[in-house]
Parts: sequence; structure tokens; C-alpha cells
Amino acid sequence: MNNTEECGHCDHLAATIEAAHERALRALSDNRAPLDAVVWLSAHLAAMDRVVYPAVRRHVAGADSAVREQERLSSELQHTLRTLEQVLSGDATARRLGHAALIDHLVTLLSTHAAEEHQLLDALGRAVGADEADRLMARYERAVTVGPTRPHPHTPHEGLAVRTQFILNKWRDHVLDVLDARHVPIPKQRRSVPRPGRWGQYLLGMGTLSQTPKPKE
Repeated sequence: MNNTEECGHCDHLAATIEAAHERALRALSDNRAPLDAVVWLSAHLAAMDRVVYPAVRRHVAGADSAVREQERLSSELQHTLRTLEQVLSGDATARRLGHAALIDHLVTLLSTHAAEEHQLLDALGRAVGADEADRLMARYERAVTVGPTRPHPHTPHEGLAVRTQFILNKWRDHVLDVLDARHVPIPKQRRSVPRPGRWGQYLLGMGTLSQTPKPKE
């Protein structure tokens, strides 16, 4: 799906988004890793709702109808991803649906979604400066690495509810990923762990208060 277009200051963002599409397509074509596609696309779609679509609405005049259509496609993708996830997990209510047909439908939806996405990014790149494009790139990448990892087809696309639901969904998904021992191919950002202070070391059993040397008088 090498249809990345020049989009002014957002060309790096477009390339990063295209890489997410490519990872999802490779996973869908690999019978051993279709759930990886569910993870990548879920993370990508949540990041677009959280970061990119609001920026398009802010900076690109008259783009609201195009963004709404993209959000409709996003919801359809999320519904299909949820169904694929149910089929792969052996959900009896979804077994009647063909695995191959679902993947074919996902590939078609993703191709349409990606083409429309590049048009929005092209318009956004002409409307913002380099600094704003860099900020959007950093925020998108962070949203992918810390955000939801499962499809949420009923999540709202606009307003404060997007941020609130993003936070709730990511915590729920990360807990479920641990409980299910689920493979999550997206590298997560690691936070540095502060070294415990004097009292913290004592409480953690790393030493005793008497071991801490007293300052000389």
C-alpha cells in the first residue's frame, strides 16, 4: 500500500502512519499473527481519534465532513476488528463468520481508510508549520505506544469524551493484556523508576536506618 503522498510538513507523520498500516497488512497476511493486526490497528485508530483528527478540525477549514466520514470508516474497522478478535478467540457467537472473509473485508476497509487518511494529512501538512507537525508526530507516536490495544467500536470521536474514553480504554486493555498473557507487538514506553530514598530503602528491606552514615559534625 505504498501510496504515501507529499504532505508538506506532515510527510514524516504520514510515513509513520503508513508504517502502521503496513504492519497490520503483514499481520493479516500471516495466518500465525492475525491478532497482531488487531493490536496495531486498534492502537492506530485510537491515536488518530486522540491526536490527528482534532488537529485536522482545528487547522483545516471545511474538513469536518471529510473527518466525519473517516471516523465512520474507523468505527466500521473497529467493529470488524472486534468480530475478528472474537472469531480468533473461539467465541461461539462469532464462529459462523468466515475467518478468510473477515480478513478480506478488513483489507478492503483499510485500503479505503488509508487513502482518505492521506488526503487529510496532505491538507493538514499545508495548514501547519514544521513545529506543529513535529508536535503532532510526537503525540501520535506516544498515543500508539501507551494507548488502547483492543478495538472499541462504540467510542465517541469528538469532544472531551475522546480523551476520557482513551484513558479508560488503555487501562482496561493493558490489564486484560496482562491477565490474558496476550502478545502485544507494539513497543511500550518505559518510565524511569526513581531510586528509593532513605526511608524507602528501609521499608523495602534494602537496608536499615542504622546503616545510613550520619553526617560528620
